[in-house]
Amino acid sequence: MKAVRLLQIVLVLAAGAYLWLLHDLNEVNVFLPFLFSLSPAVVVLLALLLGWLLGWLPAAVRGVQKNREIRRLRRRIQELEKWDPDGAATGEEAPVIPDRPPTESGAQEPFLRDPYDEHENI
Repeated sequence: MKAVRLLQIVLVLAAGAYLWLLHDLNEVNVFLPFLFSLSPAVVVLLALLLGWLLGWLPAAVRGVQKNREIRRLRRRIQELEKWDPDGAATGEEAPVIPDRPPTESGAQEPFLRDPYDEHENI
């Protein structure tokens, strides 16, 4: 991660040096329609900022949506953790799976042996 940060710093410095040279070498301003005349370096800088904003904005909106979903799911987890499966606190009975008879608390379902466990693989 440190190498990526160093590369970002180098790229920002190189872009700054390029804009500084562009500003110093061009004496003629750029005339934009419906705007006033600007230095070419300022035009490039505005284009870069606009591109960055257009790339950042959708990611920020998606991040806000994800944070809302995470908060909602955490609240749901807290609600489910409060649920008492035995119903001791509320006086309700535990749910029963319809295709199985209810078992006594502590009793385990019988373990069925696989008849193929004793055979060797050929």
